[in-house]
Amino acid sequence: MHRLLRRAWRREGVDGRVLHVLLLPASWAYGAAATVHRAWRRRLPRLERGVPVVLVGNLTVGGTGKTPVAIAAADRLRQLGRRPAVISRGYGGRRGADPAVVSDGRAVLLDAAAAGDEPVMMARRLAGIPVVVGRDRVAASRLAVDRLGARSLVLDDGFQQRARFPGALRILTVNATDPFGGGPGVLDAALLPAGGLREPARALCEADLVVVTHSWTGGDAVVRLMDRIRTAAPCAAVVRAEHWLTGLSDAAHPGSVRPVGWLRGRTVVALAAVADPWPFERRLQGCGARLAASCIRPDHHRWTPREVERAFDEAVRLGADAIVTTGKDAVRLPIPARPPVPVLVAEVEVRFESDRERSQFRDAIAMCAGPRSALRRG
Repeated sequence: MHRLLRRAWRREGVDGRVLHVLLLPASWAYGAAATVHRAWRRRLPRLERGVPVVLVGNLTVGGTGKTPVAIAAADRLRQLGRRPAVISRGYGGRRGADPAVVSDGRAVLLDAAAAGDEPVMMARRLAGIPVVVGRDRVAASRLAVDRLGARSLVLDDGFQQRARFPGALRILTVNATDPFGGGPGVLDAALLPAGGLREPARALCEADLVVVTHSWTGGDAVVRLMDRIRTAAPCAAVVRAEHWLTGLSDAAHPGSVRPVGWLRGRTVVALAAVADPWPFERRLQGCGARLAASCIRPDHHRWTPREVERAFDEAVRLGADAIVTTGKDAVRLPIPARPPVPVLVAEVEVRFESDRERSQFRDAIAMCAGPRSALRRG
């Protein structure tokens, strides 16, 4: 079903085009409901604490690499001495209290079942930085400031919260391979469910910074995309970035990290439940690994012990040197104490295409964190 829906978004084949047309009325209804919801959100209480806020998000459903960009923003605020906290909705988590503290900066206090996979992944990655989840992002932000002493905030998947955070730096991530949820060649992509857009593409004009991810596609296509974004968002800086594999941590022994060069000539099985697994597989192959098989599931999938056991059986049968998974999947995997083959977690970070683009990103965060940041935008 997921694959057929993607074909409808991209209008591929007769079945994809027919399903796209059939879904258009639901897409129009979604757009009307989203407009009402945005109007309602503008009437909700805003964050009144005078702290710098960075909103990182996207216009489409998943696959843009926004969470590594949020991590980079939090790291930059820490370098500036602004004591950041990360705020997330905590999608998929089931917890008794909301908002809730995933990490107080010293220890990870909730697991993925309670907090969701991405908040736990960020809590493990960002030692010393608190992570808070909450359906009401303003309430979660207040908790971070009042109880945890945060002096700046990064909202992961926060672009749609912009009405409640006046003065925030608004960062949008756009996947160069599928910028508007309808495939690289579809410029008039539709809203959900007929297309992959969460809100109309004209919302680009409300961004301060647009990060074009998966820019390895290169060539004229990326140049045209960036020109189109600059036209739609004339006041925004537009930069290109790639997600680089920096190391492989052992899921059974978290302190053990293998260099990326270890992959060269090795046979691996990829295991991923993310919105767009193709860049992950490409990254492994680009580092010299031989991809013997892939075990792919929908985004945020909860792996069962039986599924993991079958993945191990396949890896052993193929003579794989390791199973390689994503940081997001690692917090959900029921891994046995002594796995038959190593389970390695791909550690990823954002790297910009040029020093100039890296400086633009860092300078935008620094300007947001300045003493008058709260007055920058009304």
